Amino acid sequence: MDNEQEKQPDAQQASSCNPAEPYAQQSPYCNSARLPAYRNPAVSYSSTSSPQASFNPSLYSAPSDTEKEPRILLRSAGNSASFVPILEQLIAVPILFVAVLIWFSANVNQFQPSIQKTGTVYAIIQYFNTSEGISTLLILNTVITTSATILTIFITRSFLHRKIKEQLKRPSLSFLEYVKYLVFAFSIAGIGACWSTGIQTLCKNAGISIAIPDFTIKDDPAATTILIIYACVVGPILEEILFRGLVLQSLRPWGDKLAIIVSSVLFGLMHMNVIQVFTTTLLGLLLAYVAIKSDSIISTIILHILYNSTLMPCELYGNQNHASIQIFYQIFLAVMILASLVLILTRRIPFQEISKQSAPNIVLPKHPYRVVFLQAAAFWVVVAIFIINSFDPAIVGFFERM
Repeated sequence: MDNEQEKQPDAQQASSCNPAEPYAQQSPYCNSARLPAYRNPAVSYSSTSSPQASFNPSLYSAPSDTEKEPRILLRSAGNSASFVPILEQLIAVPILFVAVLIWFSANVNQFQPSIQKTGTVYAIIQYFNTSEGISTLLILNTVITTSATILTIFITRSFLHRKIKEQLKRPSLSFLEYVKYLVFAFSIAGIGACWSTGIQTLCKNAGISIAIPDFTIKDDPAATTILIIYACVVGPILEEILFRGLVLQSLRPWGDKLAIIVSSVLFGLMHMNVIQVFTTTLLGLLLAYVAIKSDSIISTIILHILYNSTLMPCELYGNQNHASIQIFYQIFLAVMILASLVLILTRRIPFQEISKQSAPNIVLPKHPYRVVFLQAAAFWVVVAIFIINSFDPAIVGFFERM
């Protein structure tokens, strides 16, 4: 019994891996040999710092239950991060249903003739297939998406235990760095355009109907104005707060590289259509890198707004329907791709220096990405919702033929 008691650690003695407290009891999952490799992103990539300066507990406070087996701890973090897009859908769907119900009640007299002929459900479906109905649905979707994202942010910051204001610092980026990142962003748009064309062609040849986002200009000025405001201002701000300000930061104790990749994949899936998923995932990788390097989401908000505002005119005026705009758009994206290749080859942006190390009191399991993407149940729920939304026309058509 005495030997067993001697083996038991003192419950009052706190575990710590902070190099500033060398005499504190060390966590069983602590590896002091890698402390210098864990970098504070506020420190420049080109500068070196002492082990004491490389760990900032206020930014990287690890979960309190670090005594758990590393795989279980990371899987829990992956489930929490993956639950964010699920939560947004859970909030948006009921709000959309209530909004449509209220709108229909206010305009029920308009549908009386159609209801008597085809019934209520088909009358509503037929209306939303008209030009006026599409504009109405666009307005409803934009307002509801904004409301759902705001509510998701407030709920997410509580269960991810993150504070938004910590990420709203003055960014440490120069004007030239903004230009370089915009070049990369526009090259991603060029790659995404190739992906979009390829996916649409492939699905068309296979006879599979997919959901295609429509950003062309509407006849309704109100719908167009709301779309522009959301796409160029409101959407970028809310998305950066949610994914770079909360999701990315919640995963950083497991290493910046893992946090960037996981948060970017979730950001791509959050758009809920196969046409945009590749582009938004790549854009998420770039924005997550910028958020870490600048130690602020203000820089990513600026980049996101500039990116959307530059490309939006081409989308709004339907570059597929205007030959001159389409040619200019393709030349512009091709030039951006070439410029980004030059920047990569000349190592103007040190992507390779992203830290893979976890926080001092966190140990990564052997296969961290397998844990997050294969063993986290919430991630598979996100994938399922993404597939349903992407192939909704094909799924509906299948059941109609049954």
